[in-house]
Amino acid sequence: MERSATARRLLETLGGRARIGARLIIPALAAIAAVVALPAPHAPTAQAANGGLTIHATDFVFQTGDTVSPGAVHVQFFNDSKDYEHEVFIFPADQPKLDEFLAAKRAGKEVDEADYLSGIVGHVEDVPAGQSIAFDATIPAGKYVLACFVGSSIGGQDLIHYDLGMKSDLVSGASAAPAPTAAAAPTTAPVPVKAPNTGTGPEQGGTAWTWLVALGAFGALAVAAGGIVRARAR
Repeated sequence: MERSATARRLLETLGGRARIGARLIIPALAAIAAVVALPAPHAPTAQAANGGLTIHATDFVFQTGDTVSPGAVHVQFFNDSKDYEHEVFIFPADQPKLDEFLAAKRAGKEVDEADYLSGIVGHVEDVPAGQSIAFDATIPAGKYVLACFVGSSIGGQDLIHYDLGMKSDLVSGASAAPAPTAAAAPTTAPVPVKAPNTGTGPEQGGTAWTWLVALGAFGALAVAAGGIVRARAR
């Protein structure tokens, strides 16, 4: 009878400990599973990677990057001057009529840039001091020039901002990057190396579930062992 009572108390203890352990372990396992199921962050879009083109105009210079990726480019133009209007024209570097156009501007003639400059890919004109404007341009691969052709009276002379140094070079495409250096051929056959776990794919999922199963088994054993120790102590 005494052994039967002892066995009954042991079973009751194990059952109680198991219920308590289950109430503690199940929420923990659910939380871990929720973390494992979180989606990976999205890769940046091509537009974000390109970064666009930002141009700051001062008196009398452009401050901007000198390279862009070919294709659609979002251009932000800031006139940081306190006194003068500024503008920007973006056009291919090879312009046979550029000198003729500048001569007409210097003479004070009203001329249209498109009549002299070929392949203009984007522009914004006569932006007041302290203001900004954005526009979209499509810039194929190649070499380009940024230029301001605004005329201003400075020191009693009518001057073109271009002649004061308000021009800048711009390269679009792979020609902006240095040519890659050819890698030396290996002298021995490469040893296959297992790729590291990047946190995505079947390897990551399998590892996570292995840890979950191991954690559950460890918790169950701990609960059972604790119940047996306490039962024997009684």
